[in-house]
Amino acid sequence: MRHTYGVEVPGAEPINVSEMNEQARESMEFTGKLAEALRSGISHGDEEVRQLIERHLNFMEKTQSPCFSG
Repeated sequence: MRHTYGVEVPGAEPINVSEMNEQARESMEFTGKLAEALRSGISHGDEEVRQLIERHLNFMEKTQSPCFSG
């Protein structure tokens, strides 16, 4: 996987299903709200959208999403 896709597959580390579910729920909520805002004509620069994005990024950083690993 690393050679083909540049990703490390976790070895003996157990998967925290509850944590993964929480991250999936938050991600679905974020994408749904963002899509709805943009569909309804709210600008990507609107304060509500900016706060939505900021909360999502804070959540990802707090939960140590792979996007934020070194």
